[in-house]
Amino acid sequence: MEVGTEVKIIGRVQSRNYEKKHEDGTVEQRVAYEVSIASLELVNENNDESASEENNGQIEEA
Repeated sequence: MEVGTEVKIIGRVQSRNYEKKHEDGTVEQRVAYEVSIASLELVNENNDESASEENNGQIEEA
């Protein structure tokens, strides 16, 4: 799959709070969002769903 490929995703988004500790001793409250994908379908240019993949992995971005 290349960058820019259109996909249809079925899954859920979850958030959690955590503390980031800096070297100077300060603590920053942050939120991490996690996307859990149950189903991923590639969409072709005609907006038709063409292929389907199952994926139980998680993508985490802080």
